[in-house]
Amino acid sequence: DSVCHHGGAGTTAAGLRAGLPTIVVAFFGDQFFWGDRVEQIGAGPGCLSGDNLNTRDLVNAIQFISNPKVKENAQRIAAQIQTENGCADALRAFHKHLPLDQMHSDLESTYAACCRIPKYNFKVSWPVAQVLLKAQLITEDELSP
Repeated sequence: DSVCHHGGAGTTAAGLRAGLPTIVVAFFGDQFFWGDRVEQIGAGPGCLSGDNLNTRDLVNAIQFISNPKVKENAQRIAAQIQTENGCADALRAFHKHLPLDQMHSDLESTYAACCRIPKYNFKVSWPVAQVLLKAQLITEDELSP
């Protein structure tokens, strides 16, 4: 079993997650990048150009992925992918890089700041802004996003 595709990120990930030796025939964009990564990890041959594809190169690629070592490499990558939790890791990385000190309201910390009051150099949440507006301590013109 093997897979031959255009080299899109999702398709490449699906093939590798399935532990399949992979031939990438790239046409544009990041497809060449993913084809190079497949070669780098030993799960397939060098990236083929869809614009210049010929029988000889395709036959060579098929012979390349017929090597048991290539199948082993693809299965090793699949096993590694199975141990990872990409969604949780991405979420942790996202939260780690949030500028929390710049996101909280300067007048209370229950809600994130969504607007500024430049006159006072305050960041405030919408509930705080509503209280200040209702108490006529600020006008809508004094709020900025």
